[in-house]
Amino acid sequence: AVDGSSFRLVETAYSCLCRGNTNNRFLDDFKCRKLANGAIVTNNPYQLTFIAITKFPHDLAAEVGSESRSVKTEDKKALFPSESCSVKTEDKEVLFPCSVTTPNSCPGHISHLVSAAWTPANSFFYVPNLLFGYKPDRPVLEIRRLLNGSQSKKRPATGTGQKRREHTGIKHMISNMIRLPGQSEYFDVKPCFLILPILSLEEAKNWKGKSYEALILIDKWDDGTNLADVCSLTCFAAASANEASNREVTKAVTLLRQFVKGIGYAIQKKKPEGICFDYENIASLRLPSEQQYAERKPVNKVTFTDQNSSTGHPAPDPMLLSCKSAAVWAKRNSWILAASAEPKDDDDSFTWNSMYECEAEKVLAARRKRAREEFNPIGIEIECTALSQS
Repeated sequence: AVDGSSFRLVETAYSCLCRGNTNNRFLDDFKCRKLANGAIVTNNPYQLTFIAITKFPHDLAAEVGSESRSVKTEDKKALFPSESCSVKTEDKEVLFPCSVTTPNSCPGHISHLVSAAWTPANSFFYVPNLLFGYKPDRPVLEIRRLLNGSQSKKRPATGTGQKRREHTGIKHMISNMIRLPGQSEYFDVKPCFLILPILSLEEAKNWKGKSYEALILIDKWDDGTNLADVCSLTCFAAASANEASNREVTKAVTLLRQFVKGIGYAIQKKKPEGICFDYENIASLRLPSEQQYAERKPVNKVTFTDQNSSTGHPAPDPMLLSCKSAAVWAKRNSWILAASAEPKDDDDSFTWNSMYECEAEKVLAARRKRAREEFNPIGIEIECTALSQS
């Protein structure tokens, strides 16, 4: 829900969201699922992404279409093994054996929480601070390298493109991905899904790959949305034995509220020069809140499994999922906290057409504003009533 009041722009709202500090030991225990010789193992792309900043200070940020690059020296090979952390088409069924909405195998594309395309990814400039420690004056190049991966200035021995160093870049991490059928239409372009981790802020900050539960809220984008079609395409079942309690709903909405507030401060007060993106209507941003009712309809929840498990949907980083959820909630209510995601799954070759997307976002925001004024859609208030198909 929108609580109807503005909020004070205080730096602690942003800094309190950030994990630990830039001490490398804090990153030691992170685990992300990957494949090695057909078997699921884990690695630590958080540590590798951060180490690249200090080990290779003259690297660039990986550009659109860049790939992983082999490193010849023995010590660098140990840090950056030859396998890429990008999800290959043939590996999806193993790494993501099911979608978010069902424990059984369900067809679906991979959705990046921090977008895979270059310009949309950079609109999440606040994410590196959240994952790697609060650094209010973090240089733009470092932000881009942490988001997109590190890339050597030198060309590889063969080929024409420059190569991304293995396992670097937040947007390439398995913990930055979820599998959801219809994700392009109903999670990015006209978001009808809100996925909220049922965690406290401290639990989200201390996450390093373990299982957790999340709320699933579903709602129309506008009057043209058929909820039955959304449910059918995304394999979403309105009836579920796994129902969230009132306390869990409050916990999840509280976390969302903290992220909207912190990200709102970062955009309005800490956006670095060089991040060229229009965070539309940001000055009028309000906070989400939970509507209290004597009775409410059931709210479904899902379980994400450990990153080192070979079953279930691997748990996305709750910090990244919360950022995406904050952006989805805001977009549903005419505010822009991040760029829309890439239109095609795993497509680093997509060329961002900023003029077209800017106009498209303006049209969508205007339509959403009219919808709010005319019939006050459920998305304006998190009523936790949008799951019933009756």
